[in-house]
Amino acid sequence: KKWVNAQIASFEASSSSAGPDKASSVDERLGTLAVRLQLLNQQASKGIDDAASRLLAELPGAAGDIATVGQDASLLAHQVAGVVDRVSEVERSGQQTVAA
Repeated sequence: KKWVNAQIASFEASSSSAGPDKASSVDERLGTLAVRLQLLNQQASKGIDDAASRLLAELPGAAGDIATVGQDASLLAHQVAGVVDRVSEVERSGQQTVAA
């Protein structure tokens, strides 16, 4: 709304004519602005539709990647737990050797 009002004010300030010609010029300018706004709206809608389509196309792959990362994290946690157990066994063995 502000942009439209600014465009009209800019046009009126630059126009020095008065009377019915000025009114028809303003009407023409408003018509031109309406067409520009419709084109901008169509471009924005197309951009949103394209982005939504890309998102929907990439979503299954992203979900698969997330599942793989979850499985990898679980496997890594299991491996870390195994390493911790081995380190604990080595520490106990070392303490028993020192105590003996």
